This record gives sequence, C-alpha cells and structure tokens, in this order.
Amino acid sequence: MTDRENRVPAQCDDCHRPYRVASTERTYECRECGGTVRALVHDLEELERAAEERREVARSLKDAHRWIDAVAWIYRLGAFAYAGATLAAILALKSREVPVQAGILVVGLTTTLCVLMLMGALHILFRPFVWTVVIASLATGVSAVHWFGPNPFGVAFAASAALAVVAWAAIYPTLRFQRLVADHKDLYILHHSSARTRRSLRGRTPEQRHERLLRAMRRASRRAWKLSTVGAVVAVLVSTGGTWGVLNTLRPQELSAGIERFESAWGNSDLLGVYELFDDGVRDQRSTWLRGALSGRGFGRELPPLVQESTTQTEYQARVDYSAGAFPLTAVWSRSGRSWILEDVELPRPEIEPHVERFLSAWRMSDVESIVAGFSEEKRNVIREAFERRGWKPLPKIDEVEIGERDERQTLVTLHIEEGDVTTHWHIEPDASWSMHGVHFSAP
Repeated sequence: MTDRENRVPAQCDDCHRPYRVASTERTYECRECGGTVRALVHDLEELERAAEERREVARSLKDAHRWIDAVAWIYRLGAFAYAGATLAAILALKSREVPVQAGILVVGLTTTLCVLMLMGALHILFRPFVWTVVIASLATGVSAVHWFGPNPFGVAFAASAALAVVAWAAIYPTLRFQRLVADHKDLYILHHSSARTRRSLRGRTPEQRHERLLRAMRRASRRAWKLSTVGAVVAVLVSTGGTWGVLNTLRPQELSAGIERFESAWGNSDLLGVYELFDDGVRDQRSTWLRGALSGRGFGRELPPLVQESTTQTEYQARVDYSAGAFPLTAVWSRSGRSWILEDVELPRPEIEPHVERFLSAWRMSDVESIVAGFSEEKRNVIREAFERRGWKPLPKIDEVEIGERDERQTLVTLHIEEGDVTTHWHIEPDASWSMHGVHFSAP
C-alpha cells in the first residue's frame, strides 16, 4: 500500500472539514479554520455521510452567496443609476417648463433610492431578507408614482418597475439563504472572514472560536453602517446643495413673483415700488412717463384698482393686460438672464383735448403771453414776434378747430379763421404731456 492509502480518516472539530492523517495518536491543525483535526475511529460509512453533508452545505452556501452577490451588484449598479437620475432631475430644474414642486419630489425620490440601494448593497450580507423587502417595496412605490405621473411609460417607470420585479423575485431565494446562514453561521462567517481573523482562531476552543467569529461579523456590520451613513449624508448634501444651486442660480425666476410685486406696489399706490421694477437703464425715462400719464388722467396719490385680464408669455417676454379703472393698462416684462424685468407700463396715449382747450381758451381771450408760454423757452421770442407782425388785436375769431391724425407722438391742430389757417404742431413730452413745438400762419 502507498502512504496515502495507509492514512486514516480525520475531521476538524470546528468546521468539520474531512482530512486523512498519518496517525491516530496525535492531532493536527485545520488548514481552513485553524481548529483541531483528530483522527476518526467511527464507522467509515458514517464518516463519509457526514462529509457529504458538509460538502452539500458548503455547496449550498456557495450557490446562495453567488445569488446574494449578484443581488448586491444589482444594488450597486442601481445606486450609480439613481445617482445619475438624481443629477438629471436636478439639472432638469433649470427649465421653467419643469414645475418646481414636482421636480423637487423627483429629486427626493431618486436620492432616496440611490441611498437605499447603496445601503442595501453594503448590508445585504448581514440582513439579506430585510433589505430585499425594503428595496422591493420602495421600487414598487416609485413605479406607482411614475405610473400616475405625466409620462407613465417613460424610462423612469420602466427602470423602477424592472427593479421592483427583480427585488420581489429575490425574496424567496434570499429567505432561504438567510435560513441557511442561521443554521451554519460559523461556517458562513468563516467563509467571509479575513486572514487575520482566521489566524486568531488557532488554538482556541470551539466556544471561543464561535465568539470570535460573531465579534468579527458585528465589526463588519458596524463598518458597513458607518460607510453607508457617510455615503447617505454625502448623497443627501450633494442632492440638496445641487437643487438649491440650480433653483437659485440657473433656473429662470417665475414671472408670477414679479407680477405679484407689481400688483402689490400698485395696489398700495406705491409708485416708487413700481419704478424699482424697471431696468436701471430705462428707469428714469419710464418713471417720468408713467408719472405724467397717470397725472394727466387725474391720478395722484391714489391709483386706480387693477383687474388682470390676460397674460401672454414667451420664453423671453411677457405681456400682462389689466383694466385700470376706465382705461386699459399693459405691463410688459422681459427676461434678463434668469430674472424678469419690468420693461414698460403701457397706457393709452395721453388725451390732447385738454391741452388744446387751454390753448383755445387763451386764444379766445387774446392772451398771447399764455399761448407763447406753451412753447419751449428758446422758441418763445420767435412765436411772440410772429404774432406781433400780424397785429391781431384782439386775435381773430376761430371758425373751426381741426385736430389731425395722431402720428406716433405728434399731431397737428389747425385753427380755421377768417384770415386763413393757423396750424400748430404738437408733440408728446417725456412726461406724457402734450406741448406745442411750432406754429404756421397761412394768412398774410
């Protein structure tokens, strides 16, 4: 017989790994766990049956671990996928087409899934059944949210639904694995333990080795909790910071906020508050015009109430139509960067009739100085001399007054008198008031 054939069956007291040894008088050290290997003097058939059971358990643990490892990889890939989905959801908030509340909800869901997938990948070796149920339930809930959303057959729904199917399908195998681990905990821990842990088992009693293996597993579980907690905090901070940054630096401001400020200032008769909404480059000009237009309509400190009629909005401009008492008013907004700026407040063109009536009243009273005062200072002497050359004392009777078509911001007012026609040129000033800029005498 060979030396191999002369050896007798033996077995490790701790992990039950079978060996064949040269002597029944001494013990040996197990190469697997460092336990004590003793020669067996039992019936060979019983020994072989025990060895076969151990090999079957080892195969079952190995197969189950492959399954759990595959699920862990799915969770890892899911964590990366949902991290990408979170980034995409955050960047989508740049567009004003995406509602803020709905967008933040999606960011929150994808961040939660990313965190839980990361935690599941780290903790599935310790509590496989619990984490599989958690992931399956959450993926189902997210699928339902997408199903009732605006795009039920989109990529987000398909990905969440696929994850839910995989997670629910993994429930039964995971439960079997957990039961197998519970029945052979030391062997399972030993399979995943480090070389340092294996060395620490040498020369220990079975009870000591069991306790050391449990401590090793608890240490590994604590490390997983620390790592997953740090990862979760980082993910939440990045998600929250990114969302805040996009909403406050990249997303165009809502037009409604500017409209609310405008209507509030107008409702409080706070014209200064309205002026502040104009762009710096046109504020003085627009403010002067608006003040004069309102004053010309008889509004001083009290402004007429606004009733919003309609809103027309494009990407870079908006018009909000109101009725302001008896006249229409339009607030014109333009987008500058991410802000909406009040570009103009359009009112009906100022009425020229009150200004013309004052001119006619002075004519009828032959008050040339009042007529001349209606012109700019540099033109007054020229106009005064023109009246003096005609020697009208008093001024001729007016037979008819004709107000011409208003062209943009100017028009002609013609007085038909017995001696001919007197045509006056009227312009709208920056303060929305009409004034005469010239006069032409057709009479000799």
